[in-house]
Amino acid sequence: MSFHPARIRLSATVFLSLCAALVQAAPPARQASTLLPMIAAERAIEVEAGSIDWPSAVPGTLTVHACASCAAERYVTDAGTLYLARNASVSAAEIQSLARASMHAPATVLIDVKTHVVTRVLLDVATPVRRSP
Repeated sequence: MSFHPARIRLSATVFLSLCAALVQAAPPARQASTLLPMIAAERAIEVEAGSIDWPSAVPGTLTVHACASCAAERYVTDAGTLYLARNASVSAAEIQSLARASMHAPATVLIDVKTHVVTRVLLDVATPVRRSP
């Protein structure tokens, strides 16, 4: 599965257009002061797992290569960064191992817009079954 920046931009544009249409179709507010602006808290980057260079320590730097001709993007990870494999929480070491085993698996990196810190990394692969001793 390949993610291309143009597709991501197109999807975002369609989403925002639909949101704008819904806002315009809504009944008028009684007071303009009751309307709140839409503020993005996170930015999502969708790539293949093999397009991510993982941090070697915490805190660390996670590097994303969105496409072959795109410049690498570097983001900070910290102790609060969550790593999820099919919505199951895993450690940083586990997600790196899963990503190496599934280089073409879809991955989403979510970055805080204000701080540029990675909040979550979602990897679309099944986690191995953990057996209790």
